[in-house]
Amino acid sequence: MPAFRKAVLVAFLFSAVVGTKFRSNSSDSDGVEAGRSLLSRRDSSQRSCSHCLCSYFEDALHCGTKWIKDAGHCGYKTITSASICGESVFKMCYTRRRRRFNLKVTCDTKSVAKSCQVPAECQIGQNCDVPTSMFDCFAEVASGIPQPYRGFLEACASPASLSCSSPSECAQKLNPADQVAVDGNGVPTGLPLGSAIAQSCRELVASAFHAESQLRTLAGGIIGNTAGKLATFSSNIKSQGPSLVSQVTGPVKTIANEAMNLASGVISAWEKFQLLETCTPIAPPSGFWYMLPTDCGAFSKMTLNDFNPLNKESKFLDMKNQFENCAKKTGLLGFPTPFLNLKWKRFCLPDFMVTSMEYFLGAINLGASTTITAAKSLIDGTQAVVNIIKPIADSHLDLMQLAREVHSERHARLGHSSNTTVSCGAENNWGIDLTANYGISVATPKGSVGFSIGMGILMGCKDQQVILPNAILSMSFGNSAAGKPQVETGSDVSIAITFYDSYPEYLSGRYAIGASLNIGVEVDLTNIIGVPVKASVPTGLGIFPNPAVPSTFTFGVSAGGGAGLFLQQLGADLQAVASEASSHAVRAGGDGLHAAIVATSSKLAGSGLGEHLREAAPVLRAEAKTKAVHIDKHKNSIAAEALKTEPSSALMQNKAGGLPVEVGSSVGFKFCITPLTCFGQPQSR
Repeated sequence: MPAFRKAVLVAFLFSAVVGTKFRSNSSDSDGVEAGRSLLSRRDSSQRSCSHCLCSYFEDALHCGTKWIKDAGHCGYKTITSASICGESVFKMCYTRRRRRFNLKVTCDTKSVAKSCQVPAECQIGQNCDVPTSMFDCFAEVASGIPQPYRGFLEACASPASLSCSSPSECAQKLNPADQVAVDGNGVPTGLPLGSAIAQSCRELVASAFHAESQLRTLAGGIIGNTAGKLATFSSNIKSQGPSLVSQVTGPVKTIANEAMNLASGVISAWEKFQLLETCTPIAPPSGFWYMLPTDCGAFSKMTLNDFNPLNKESKFLDMKNQFENCAKKTGLLGFPTPFLNLKWKRFCLPDFMVTSMEYFLGAINLGASTTITAAKSLIDGTQAVVNIIKPIADSHLDLMQLAREVHSERHARLGHSSNTTVSCGAENNWGIDLTANYGISVATPKGSVGFSIGMGILMGCKDQQVILPNAILSMSFGNSAAGKPQVETGSDVSIAITFYDSYPEYLSGRYAIGASLNIGVEVDLTNIIGVPVKASVPTGLGIFPNPAVPSTFTFGVSAGGGAGLFLQQLGADLQAVASEASSHAVRAGGDGLHAAIVATSSKLAGSGLGEHLREAAPVLRAEAKTKAVHIDKHKNSIAAEALKTEPSSALMQNKAGGLPVEVGSSVGFKFCITPLTCFGQPQSR
């Protein structure tokens, strides 16, 4: 056999027994399937969202990518590597003839790297936790809040209603600076309600509690009642009007000059009464009320970047509770005011008025028998007006019986049992007063001050005992919805009745401080009766000491006929009298407020007020009964309608009846001016 054939044969025989160091564990077909699996996974990222946080799994869009080496995600690749795949060992043998029949076999070995499949490398989406958008987060919060508060939240504080695109922007809109502009005497010139609160918010609040229709029923019924009664007097007004006007446009200057003796006199000739407190209280808070928007810190809780899987539930619940609590806020009379804080602007009686009223009350304590001229002028002037009002309240209107009738109807309506007594009726502790009120402007060395002043009589019961009538004088400072002082809202003399849930107690037995929510409904009756007369339904709800529960309610009654026109003209004359008398007094170095009180009370006493009120008594009595029962029944609804209107708006138009509704805030100081002592007080002096 040739030598080279022998070498090949030997090499073949030896190669048959060559071993390998490593073997592959997968086939090519396995790699293909793994690659397909990878494509499937990369196209199916997963998401789980709750508590304003979304957890994304292998999501390149939201979380970015990373490189991995994994057969399950990336499949396989084929490599040739001795260290990874192993080696193939070959042995090559050959013969070499040195002599003719002497063969020598020589063998060599060679290692060759093998090929195999290994996991491939690829980019995949990462896992991450991403906050939801503010809009999605807000929607999730709202979905967990029960109605009607969810509706309040969506209408009053949603990003859509606020037109805001970030939590900080929303918070800024719902947390405006708390600034109230006041005039030189501390009376607010405007009562802000942030424009961020949408009209839809106020409308939702009102409709949810059915307040709107109730007020319209109340106001419409009263106005209709007033208009009807005034219409019956139309012929009398037309015939008597000119003569009535001439009667009340008389000697204004004469009355003003009569007050000069007081104005230029030395008022320190008697001991003054000490007013211990002349500002609205701090606790419980009171004064001029207004509403200020707030988010209660809820949007600041929506710092979504702070959310993570470990705290997302607690932070979400904290934020949700803030929103829900803010939606449940209540204001005056306990009426819902979502996302609005009830705020108070404290008011103090101007210093010059404090001194004037201290000497005035000092004179009252002296009694009518005093020989001090200036003190006697103060007493005689105011008592003359009270002496005109008293018989009207006592006999012609029978205020005590009016109060008993209203209380009886209240108890019947509420199904309450009562121990009715002959003198006090169904309730044993209550009050009622009748006052003639008018706006004046009083001159001071620093300028003029406008306010409303009233004089009248207070009656009532305490501990089932009738209290002797007390003479009262009131001063009221306030704003209409347009931010105007009350004195500018009308010039007529108004006849008002106030119901007290309990008989008033005066500080030091002489004075009291209160705050009111004022609502006015006014209709021009010119087209109804043919003369320029307006019928108004002014209503004041006492919100001190507890703003959630009205402690008093006040309403005006329209005198009707000739008396109505008379009171309009008389009011204008009293303004002129007060202005001239106080200006003259200040120039003479005297007390402008004392001069205004004496001059206007003298004018009232000599104006024929009593005769006109007696003539109108039947109208006044019937109207007072109707209004008192209606307001007593619907007073919370009246407040509801008023509170949905911005105090910074001049007028709210009632959509159904076309009745203008005006809302405002006022602070009142009421003084008991019964000479010597104020009846029914624990510490009278």
